[in-house]
Amino acid sequence: MSFLVPLTQKICKYFSLHPSRKETLVSLILGAMSSGNVHHQSLARYVNSPHPRSAQRRVERFFLRKHYPSTIMPEVL
Repeated sequence: MSFLVPLTQKICKYFSLHPSRKETLVSLILGAMSSGNVHHQSLARYVNSPHPRSAQRRVERFFLRKHYPSTIMPEVL
């Protein structure tokens, strides 16, 4: 997924996240733009994970454990 590197670098300016969480966030942004919705199952298709169920759990954990300020999100997206 080397084509996601520029987006990952942009996100690093706004969020101090673990590298795997950065990768997940970039995948979720790509998924939202590609699928046109934010349903967890739709977003999980774009997460780099070996199994569909583990990708869905990764999406769920991403939103469960981290609070992102609402003022920053529109600027990043």
